[in-house]
Amino acid sequence: MMTRLFDAISAARARLMVLGLFLMAAIPAAGQLVVYEMDFKRTDGFNDRPFLGGYFVAPVTGGTGSFVFTQRGADGVAVVPVNDGGRLFRAVTDEGEVNWVAQAQVGGTTTDTGTDTGTDTGTDTGTDTGTDTGTDTTNTVNVSTGSFLATGRADGEVTFRTPLVRFSTRIARTLKGRTIAASSEAINESNTRIGFVSRGDWKLSYDEKQTGIVNRDDLDLAGATDYLEGLLTGGAVGPVDPTLRIITTSPLTQGTIGVAYSLQLNGAGGTGTRTWSLASASTLPAGLTLSSAGLIAGTPTTAGTTTFSVLLQDGSSPPQTTSRSFSLTVNVAFAISTASPLPAGTRDVPYATVNLATDGERGVVTYSVVTVVGQSLPPGITLVGEQIVGTPTASGTYNFTIRADDAGPPAGAATKVFQLVVNDP
Repeated sequence: MMTRLFDAISAARARLMVLGLFLMAAIPAAGQLVVYEMDFKRTDGFNDRPFLGGYFVAPVTGGTGSFVFTQRGADGVAVVPVNDGGRLFRAVTDEGEVNWVAQAQVGGTTTDTGTDTGTDTGTDTGTDTGTDTGTDTTNTVNVSTGSFLATGRADGEVTFRTPLVRFSTRIARTLKGRTIAASSEAINESNTRIGFVSRGDWKLSYDEKQTGIVNRDDLDLAGATDYLEGLLTGGAVGPVDPTLRIITTSPLTQGTIGVAYSLQLNGAGGTGTRTWSLASASTLPAGLTLSSAGLIAGTPTTAGTTTFSVLLQDGSSPPQTTSRSFSLTVNVAFAISTASPLPAGTRDVPYATVNLATDGERGVVTYSVVTVVGQSLPPGITLVGEQIVGTPTASGTYNFTIRADDAGPPAGAATKVFQLVVNDP
C-alpha cells in the first residue's frame, strides 16, 4: 500500500517537473527579441529621399516588429522610427525548406481632429437640464508610404540565455528583398517637384551584439525600438552603447558648382563632446569646409568626385577615435550649352536642323518653348523634341526662349534666349 502511494507521488512530481520545464522554456522564448541591421541600395526613382539603413526588431519566434530607418533628407540624415510597422514570420516551401519573411507596409493618410461645444442650464430647485452639440472633422493628410518584403533561409542556430533557461532556435542570418516607397507631397515645398518614388533592394543582417543588449536588459518591443533610435541619433535612450561610431554613410548628397552646400555628419556613442576633423592628407571638394561639429558647408567651385576620410573623436580620456571614408560628387550646373545665335536660315529653304544640348544633366532632358511677349520662333520653324527644324517662311531676326527640364534626380530646369536670323534668298 505504502509502495503504491510512494510511486503515485513520484509520478505526480515527475509530471509537475516536466510541465515546469516546458513553461520555463516557452515563456522566455516568447519574450526574446532578434535585431537585424538594415541596408538599402536604391535602384530607381525620382525626387526621392531614399532610405539608407537602420534596424528591424521583432520577437525571435515571429510576430509584430518595429523599424528604425535612417533616411537621407534635405538637411542630412534623419532617423525615422516606425513602431509596430512590420512583421517577422516563418514560412515553409513546397520542398520543406524553412524560410523567414520580413514584411512591412508603412505610411498613413488620416488625422482626426474634433471640436465639442455645449451649454448647460439649471436651477437650484433640483431641476438641471443641458445640451451638448459637437462636430468632428476628419482631415486627410498625404504622407509617404512604402512596401518592404525580404526573405531568407533559416540557416543560423542562435542560442539565447535568460535567467531561467538557455535555449536555441534557428533564424535567418540574412534576409534580402525589394522595397518601394512613394509620396504625392511636394518636395522641399517646390511646385516644380511634386511627388516621389524610390525603388531598391534591402538586406537585413542579424546583429548579434544588439540582439544581446536588448535581451540582456529585458527590453520589450517598444523599449528596444527606443533604444535603437537612441543608438542611431546618439541620444541616451535605453542602455548606451559606448562604442564611438560614424552613422552617416557614403556617398554623400551630391553638390552643384555655384550652389550653396550644407550637410551634417552624424555620429553616435562615445563620451562627452564629439569632434570632427579631416584625416591627414584628405581634402574636401574645392569651396567646402568641415567644421569641428561635423558640418560640411560652402559653395563648390570645381566639378568631379572627391574621396576623403574624416575622423571622429570623443571627450573621454584617453579619447576614442574612429574614421570613415566618403565620396562626394560635385556636378556641373545644369544649363543649356547650345550657343546663340543659331546658324542663320534662308526664307523658303529647309533649315539645317539644330540639336539642342545641355551640361550637367542627371536624367532625361525635355525641351519646350517659353511664351514671352515680343518673342517667337520664325514662322515655319518648330521645336520637335530637342531639334529645331522646319522651313522658314519669312525673313527677319527672331528671338525666343527655350526651357530645358532635367528629370534628375535631383530634378533641375534651365532657360536660354536664342537668336535666329532668316535671310532673304
